[in-house]
Order: sequence, then C-alpha cells, then structure tokens
Amino acid sequence: MQNLVKTLLLAISAIVGLILVASIAVYLFFDPNEYRDDISAAVKETTGRDLTIEGDLSLSLFPWLAVEIGRTELGNAEGFGEQPFIRFDEASLSVRLLPLIFKRELSVGTASIEGLAVDLAVAEDGRSNWDDLLTAQEETAEEPQDSVSEDVPTIEVGRIEVANANVTYRDAKAGASYSISKLQIESDGVGPGDPFDVDAEFDFSAAELGGHVAIRGEAEISDDMTRLSIAGLNVSGELRGI
Repeated sequence: MQNLVKTLLLAISAIVGLILVASIAVYLFFDPNEYRDDISAAVKETTGRDLTIEGDLSLSLFPWLAVEIGRTELGNAEGFGEQPFIRFDEASLSVRLLPLIFKRELSVGTASIEGLAVDLAVAEDGRSNWDDLLTAQEETAEEPQDSVSEDVPTIEVGRIEVANANVTYRDAKAGASYSISKLQIESDGVGPGDPFDVDAEFDFSAAELGGHVAIRGEAEISDDMTRLSIAGLNVSGELRGI
C-alpha cells in the first residue's frame, strides 16, 4: 500500500511539474498574435464572415489562463451595409487552469468587455443580419461528434463587467428603429443555483421617445442552466421626448 501511495504521489508530482514547465514554455515562446490569420480563417469557414483583429492578443498562464484581445470586429451579413455586425474595443477573460483540468470546473475570474457595439437589422424582405449565424450554428450542431462527453463542466464567474456598450435595431420592413447606448452591466458571483446581484443602466431611444434606465435586482440561474429568474427587481429612470 505504501508503494502504491508513493507511486501515485510521484505521478501527481510529475503531472503538476509538466503543467508548470509547459505553462512557462508557452508563456515564454508562444505569441498568440502570430495566429490571428488562423483565427480569422476559422471564423470565415464557420460563419462566412470576416473577423478583423486590429488590437493585440495577449495570453498568460497559471494559476489563471487569461486572454485579452484588443479592438475586434465581425463583418455584417451580405446586403446589410459596411458597418460591422459586432465590434468591441477590448475584452478579457480569465479562467483557473487546474480546476478545469482536474475537476471539470470552469471557474472564471472576470469576464469583461468594453466598447461593445452590436448592429441588428431586418431587411424589407424580412431577412435579418443574424439569420446566417443561426443557420451555421444549427449545421454545426447537426454534424456527428465521434467522442463528445455528456458531462457539462460546472461554470462559475467571479465578475462580469460590460462598459459603454451600444446596441442598435433597425427594421426596414416595419419602418422602426431602436437603440440602447452607454450600457453598463456589473455582476458578481455568477453561477448556477446561487442568487447574484445585477446592476445595469443605459440610455435608450425608440421612435420619438428616449430616456435613461437603471436596473437593480437579484438573479438566479437554475442548476441545469436552462432558466434565469430575477427577484426584487428595482427599475428607475427618466423619460423624455426626442
């Protein structure tokens, strides 16, 4: 028994050592910016759209796998103009490495995005500029998967931050347009089964009305991550004519 325990301890030590060495090697010798074209090509193949990464990509490892990406934009659908479908100035995500490897727990430290802009549009014939993305997603889901585990990792997010986001919606068929601007969202301790606070505020415009809205509430995601409920919702703001 002692020999078995000793062997297991040595094996675990070797695995941890390899992870440390690999992490240091990747950190020292791997430049994610060299793979911009590969990333863009993969997005083009999957969605048919152009992905342009203008800002820098950075990667750090252990104990957090942290990824930061600068200004990026995803092209619009054909027939919906030259403005990008989605763009942002900066985004970052950090994930604890060891819980993901050994426990299948996706523990995110902070997920943040700044300067997000989303252009949603419906053409006169009823087509939307997100229809093709849904079609691509459905086709990918229908492809046979040889070895897919049914186990879904537990997901927890320490903090979510959205700063200065803008969303526009244009419906040429209905002759309507709406927009949300200066959207700010902050939330801590996001995970299934436990309530968490959500703070959000934004300006809006619709037809001849506009204003500012602030939302406070306590949200909870179901354990199977299929439902979102909000309790104690507090909405305040001001309404003004345009």
